Amino acid sequence: MKKIPDSWILHQENWDGKPISFRVRLVPKEIIGSKNYAFGFRITWKFKESSKGFPENHICDLMEEFEELLDETFERDQHSLFVSVITHKGERDWVLYTPDPDQTYERIVKVLNQQKSVYHVEFEACPDSDWSEYVGILKNCNREP
Repeated sequence: MKKIPDSWILHQENWDGKPISFRVRLVPKEIIGSKNYAFGFRITWKFKESSKGFPENHICDLMEEFEELLDETFERDQHSLFVSVITHKGERDWVLYTPDPDQTYERIVKVLNQQKSVYHVEFEACPDSDWSEYVGILKNCNREP
């Protein structure tokens, strides 16, 4: 498979009276709904909100480190496609699409176990062969797939 472009958009608005931030990868149409990536995989980090509704700076730094680990773990071989980051109401969610949620989980845990920092994350996977979550995120950002 050819390399997926690394082009992203940023969308911010208020939702339920709180700020929400979307970073969304612009995945080519021919990849959206690919049966090669039939499972959605969500990684969630819950945090105490600052007065602006987002994580404090030191937590942002850790989240950035964590995101770099995700990128290094999956982007090189495109095992899983990292498609969005959503921050809202004390949570940051990284959304990926993968062919194998168990292997994705194992790869993340292996990398995390090698780190000095502690990352407070939870994992959730579900079938999503039509990429409905990603398409919904795009629509929230006033974009079409």
